[in-house]
Amino acid sequence: MLRVIISDDEELICKRISMLIHFEELDLELVGMAYDGESLLQMILDQSPDIVITDISMPKLDGLEVIRQAYNAEKHCKFIVVSGYRHFEYAYNALKYKVEDYLLKPITEETLNTTLRKVKDTIKTQGRETEDEKGRELRRLQFISQQVLTDLVKNPKSVEDINRIFATRFESGRFRMILVKLDFEQESHQLDIDVSAVLKQVGNIMRLRLSEACNDMIFEYKSEGVLATVNYQLNSELELQESVQQIFLETASVTELFRGLKFTVCVSRAVDNPNKLIELCSSIQQVIWQRLFAGVERVIYDRERNLSVEYDFSELRNHFIKSFEIIDEELFLKCMDQFFSLPYEVLRNKSVTDFLAEVMGELIRLNKEPISTFTDVEAVLERYRQIVRLSYTEKGLKENVSELVLEVMHHIKEALDKKHVKPVRSACQYIEENYQLNIRLEEIAQHVNLSAAYFSYLFKKETGKSLSEYVTEIKLQKARDMLKQGDLNISEIACEIGYSDVRYFSKIFKRVVGVKPSEYRKIYG
Repeated sequence: MLRVIISDDEELICKRISMLIHFEELDLELVGMAYDGESLLQMILDQSPDIVITDISMPKLDGLEVIRQAYNAEKHCKFIVVSGYRHFEYAYNALKYKVEDYLLKPITEETLNTTLRKVKDTIKTQGRETEDEKGRELRRLQFISQQVLTDLVKNPKSVEDINRIFATRFESGRFRMILVKLDFEQESHQLDIDVSAVLKQVGNIMRLRLSEACNDMIFEYKSEGVLATVNYQLNSELELQESVQQIFLETASVTELFRGLKFTVCVSRAVDNPNKLIELCSSIQQVIWQRLFAGVERVIYDRERNLSVEYDFSELRNHFIKSFEIIDEELFLKCMDQFFSLPYEVLRNKSVTDFLAEVMGELIRLNKEPISTFTDVEAVLERYRQIVRLSYTEKGLKENVSELVLEVMHHIKEALDKKHVKPVRSACQYIEENYQLNIRLEEIAQHVNLSAAYFSYLFKKETGKSLSEYVTEIKLQKARDMLKQGDLNISEIACEIGYSDVRYFSKIFKRVVGVKPSEYRKIYG
């Protein structure tokens, strides 16, 4: 059942028009009447009718202005304009906004219902066409999904089969992905920007310019921009590059109107077979990453991969891990400085993001328990992924990742302090009570519920000594006390404090105290 609104500045005329309509026969429903232009526009916005029958001459807003504003608001209702005017200007403007019919007063029952029947048939036909078009577009978008593109590598298909299955119009030639990547100086919701409107304009520019060089194009609207997968002839390569440059210039004229909005035109490398399109996904990601170092607001092609160089990250990885083990913010920042000081030829390669992701994974792995006391582990990783996704400068990426990790490390320290009150004091007491044993770092760290690396760092920070130095100091202090008392011989004293080799004990004693145990006894015994 189609929904109808009737509008005229005279209530009696609205009622007369409604009495003329064969609602039941035409399967129509009257959802409202409006007696001025403002009320009509609001009713259209609220009710989203299928058909609007309105007079041209209306108070507050005339009929054509209502139609214009409804059209701009993307309300796709069908308008039947009723008027006593025969002026060409009204008819022309009505046709401009795709008014279905223009009826002159007085309206006859037959004319009105014939018009309504025609409009109803048009709506049905367009509905079927729209559904068919939606179905085709869904199949085309399905083609560029990760799952389908991955499957094509294992089970290649001919261009003809791909066209039949996915409603594409590919021809033999080349394929590329072109992304107009949008970046925001702040979160987009904090800026006075209608992102969907910007994406729509950018998409229209891309569609218009690429159609000049391409056989077929599939457009995907993402939160980060508009992605076009294009197919074109080899001899159209230069024309495509000119189209890309035109897209850049026209997009610049759109984005410069919005403060805080940046953009980059990212162009993947080319492949000659639709079964290889999965390669373009990684290629376009390479260019997205590359913009952090090359700069935004330009066209970037993935054509310099061979200039990238491999780098051995093992030493830097170990330093990052060390900083996470001992929760050392200063060491972490030094690692970040070292990473971002690497040559451009290293950093430009998208594979370095795998290293950064691995570093974040180590932070989580080594501190999963304390992290879980103040946030969800997955939330930390999602924040990291969002930073990588939204950062558009090298400086911004470094600052944002550093800020995240330092925040997490701060909370880890707080969590450990709350859970382990004075762990060093507890460790010292444990050593006092068990000095005669062969005390190991791992044993004491377990006793105070800390990782060995973090406990070692914390112990030295608070005592100024390493654990082994402190244990040796306690053992030798006990030995000095026993030597003064004179009840035990030197071998027995060595055994009492945990040294099975008396010669080793004597060597350690002399190195630390300055004299042999026997000499110490003579002096102080």
